[in-house]
Amino acid sequence: MATELSQLTLSQQEQIYRNLANEGLYIAKVGDRVQGCGGEGVITSAPPTSVMISGRPVATVGAIARLNDDWHGCPTCPHPPHGVLVTALPDVLANGRPVVVAGSEMRSSGSGQPRPGWVKQGRDAFGGTKTITHSEAIRIRGRLVRGA
Repeated sequence: MATELSQLTLSQQEQIYRNLANEGLYIAKVGDRVQGCGGEGVITSAPPTSVMISGRPVATVGAIARLNDDWHGCPTCPHPPHGVLVTALPDVLANGRPVVVAGSEMRSSGSGQPRPGWVKQGRDAFGGTKTITHSEAIRIRGRLVRGA
C-alpha cells in the first residue's frame, strides 16, 4: 500500500523521511543536484505538489533538471540541456505522484540524444542534505520503479 505524504501531518512526514533515510533513501526536492553526462545541474521544477521540505517542493516523477553543460560539453549550445526524472519510489507519493530520491534515474537531452543521469542529493533524516556517489545511485536504482 502506498503512503500519500500530502495526507500526513508534518511529524508523520518526518517519520517517513527518517525511516527512508535508515534504508539509505533520501527524498529529493527542487534545488537538489543532479549528475548528467555533461556535468552537474539542479532540479529546477517539479509537477505541482503540496508536500514541501525546507520550503521547497519534493521532486516527483516528471520533474525537470537544468544541466550546466550539454552532453557533448558545449556550454553555449542554443538548446538548453535538461533532464527529466524518470524513476521513483513505488510506494511513497506526493499528490498521487511517485516521489524521487537521490539515486533516481534522469534522462538528459542535449542534442536530441537521450543520455542517462541521476539525482545526486536528497534530504537526510535530520533535515540536512545528503550527497551520494554514483555507485550508491546504482544500488538504489534497483529499488525504484519507472514512472515516466
